[in-house]
Amino acid sequence: MCLFPRDMPRRLPEVWRPRLAAKPPANRYAYGGDWPERRVRVLERDGYACQLRYVDICVGKASQVDHIVQPEAGGTNALENLRAVCRRCHARRTGRQGALAKQRAAQRRNPR
Repeated sequence: MCLFPRDMPRRLPEVWRPRLAAKPPANRYAYGGDWPERRVRVLERDGYACQLRYVDICVGKASQVDHIVQPEAGGTNALENLRAVCRRCHARRTGRQGALAKQRAAQRRNPR
């Protein structure tokens, strides 16, 4: 049994489609309401050039902003603590920080 005949469009009627709520991005809650403006200021200050420059993966053009000292370690959202980074370098740095955090947590649980 076929619910849709071949000649009938497969789009759901307007009343059945869920509507996306217009809410601000999550980073506005985490970093404050002026984060989009602060992000643009950092990218422009650094000339949209990646400041990490991991040799094997860096694409050079920055599109994201990274904290030099992470908020969890006492860093702030001040412009001096932010730098422009490319997506690939940011992913590597974030992954390394996560691995180090897991190691520190394991050492706290099992001190030698």
